[in-house]
Amino acid sequence: MRFSRSMLTRAGVGLAVGAILTTGSVLAEPATGPVAPPPVPALDSPLQLGSVSVEGNKRVPAADILAAFGYHDGQNVTRAKLADAQKQVATLYQSRGVGADLGEQLHISANKVDVKLLMREHDQRTAEAGTAGLIVDKVAFEGNRKVPTPALAAATTLQDGAAISDQALAADEVAIEKVYRENKLGAQIQPQVVYPNHDNHLVLVWQIREQSPRSDGE
Repeated sequence: MRFSRSMLTRAGVGLAVGAILTTGSVLAEPATGPVAPPPVPALDSPLQLGSVSVEGNKRVPAADILAAFGYHDGQNVTRAKLADAQKQVATLYQSRGVGADLGEQLHISANKVDVKLLMREHDQRTAEAGTAGLIVDKVAFEGNRKVPTPALAAATTLQDGAAISDQALAADEVAIEKVYRENKLGAQIQPQVVYPNHDNHLVLVWQIREQSPRSDGE
């Protein structure tokens, strides 16, 4: 999937989007040792939306943010749909000329998900700084079942500890698409950036939706 606006700085406004996933479960008995967290549901696994809240917004009203997000309590969603909804919030911020780091905190328990939209709005000086000095702490691939992660990592240039730019991000997206074409496969590719420490260090997650094998005539 090609993006006309950067995942790092959208049209110079300075928007960064990402998600933080947490999982939870209720234990029937007290745990006697470390308990591994439940697995994170796949991008297309059905979930019921429990609640949606907004935190950190000052220049854009919460009502407008929720309207752009588009989903409300009780609706059926997937992680992929929530990621798309977050982009609609980013578009809203762009239309208002407000730069921000936009995050989704997803708390998933069984088949229910609670969403907190986290806003860190920029002042003008922060917006003008753009992507300068952004460092990739980790690169991950999600959703790739037919193409192994080592093959995708070998084809891309952004690695742990690398400086990231819009150009490098776009080049790696093209490289991933090429790997899928060479394997006669189709895929929708979505880069997602997460700022876990709210600084210039980020985690880059390539979210991939694989499609049916391509025919020789394509």
